[in-house]
Amino acid sequence: MGKRDDGGPAFPLRTYQNQNNGQMEWGQTGMTLRQWYKGMALIGWMSANAGRGLVKADQVISRISELADALIAEDKEATNEQA
Repeated sequence: MGKRDDGGPAFPLRTYQNQNNGQMEWGQTGMTLRQWYKGMALIGWMSANAGRGLVKADQVISRISELADALIAEDKEATNEQA
């Protein structure tokens, strides 16, 4: 199985990482778009299901992961259609 598409950085911010032979290298920090989508989905799920009984954590994680992956796929498709 290949590397899962994480959607790239959720909130891109170029940061200085190190200096090598007098040259600066820049990179990205922070959470990925997939992590952000999962967090938002978890908040929504918890709000909608508060007080409705216990559910196994692995079931919730599986559902929010599926949703995050679907959102990233939709984002890529929409971007390709605009090009």
